[in-house]
Amino acid sequence: MPKPSAASVATMPSTSGKAVSMRILMLLASAGTTCAAADKPKGQIPRYNTFLEDNWKSYTAIGDSFAAGFGMNTAASYPNRIGEHFPARGRNIVAEVANASSAMAQLETLKFGSPELVTIQIGMESNPALNLRGCFFTSPDLRRYRRYGPNCPYDNAFTAEMFRFELERLVQAVKDYRNPDVQYSNDRTIALLGYPWLLEADMKQEVFEGYCKSRFDEMAQVLEFFSNEEVGKKMNDVTELNRVLEEVAVAKGVLFVDINDSFHNHRFCAQKDPWLEFVYLGGDHDELLLPNDEGHFTMYSTIYKQLWDHTDQKRKDREQAEEDRKEAEEDRKEEEEDAREKKEEEEEDAREEEEEWKEEVEEWREEEGEWLWDERKRKMKEWRERKKEEEKRKEEEEDSD
Repeated sequence: MPKPSAASVATMPSTSGKAVSMRILMLLASAGTTCAAADKPKGQIPRYNTFLEDNWKSYTAIGDSFAAGFGMNTAASYPNRIGEHFPARGRNIVAEVANASSAMAQLETLKFGSPELVTIQIGMESNPALNLRGCFFTSPDLRRYRRYGPNCPYDNAFTAEMFRFELERLVQAVKDYRNPDVQYSNDRTIALLGYPWLLEADMKQEVFEGYCKSRFDEMAQVLEFFSNEEVGKKMNDVTELNRVLEEVAVAKGVLFVDINDSFHNHRFCAQKDPWLEFVYLGGDHDELLLPNDEGHFTMYSTIYKQLWDHTDQKRKDREQAEEDRKEAEEDRKEEEEDAREKKEEEEEDAREEEEEWKEEVEEWREEEGEWLWDERKRKMKEWRERKKEEEKRKEEEEDSD
């Protein structure tokens, strides 16, 4: 199969008259293929609400061969389906990157731009479950598999912690990167995608009732062995990979898109409509399990829905925060009004008491004469001081409460 050709530069006018940029940084792990026009599958999401266009101006996809639609129909891959929502002026960048470390290198050398929406799907190339060619087709002697032969990569343990470190660096770099030449919003949405199980949990049923038994007799025997041995769990190391992806997404404050359930009953060797197929890349044992067009449409639909839910939840959170702010403002105004009224009442009471004292003093002066006046003045002064001390004590008690 020929090497991939360089991605062409596409220029399309925006429906609003403004340039809207789209970058698709497709990270392909192996040899490539020329993109062909994709037929729209049945049940495609209607673009009646322009949801993606209304929320983001630019899009970048970072992904391995699982994301690229590689070997099937690259134009039908979920990044291209998402990209169709962005009438764009810009470049589609295709780079051969298989893991988070090589993705970091690409981000440092390519013009990453300042995309407002970014999808990342990295990790499967580091997972032994993806490449099963050596397990299925290397030898008719099935005893070889029981000896964990060198051509079967399933016993290469998935190094979760090393991948976590690389992934955290990549996600942080995508969050932090800003192109000073591009004027876009800093409110960047990043979606970190998980992977589907390659086989159903009940692999026996999938093997013997699915199409694989009649199509690949040797493969059916191998999968039967896998379903009865611990190695079957190795085949679905995707669970561990997804756990790391989700934990990094939570730690970095980005959206995790779980696509595993979307592939239920449509995994490899499914009875009907499998969405994962072998892609032959050349060489004796070079074959990968990758999603076909239906699988990519399912991923596109799942991403679309979860972006919708994520955006809707953010909108609800903003509305709730605004309501909380308004309620807090109203409460503050009510407290200020209550404090003002209380102060006015206290001042009015003080004036009334002052008037009462004055009236009493006048009565004393008239009744008892001037010789008692000084004594009354002294008592009045003492009363006022006691009054002030009492008011001060009350204020201190209120402040302490």
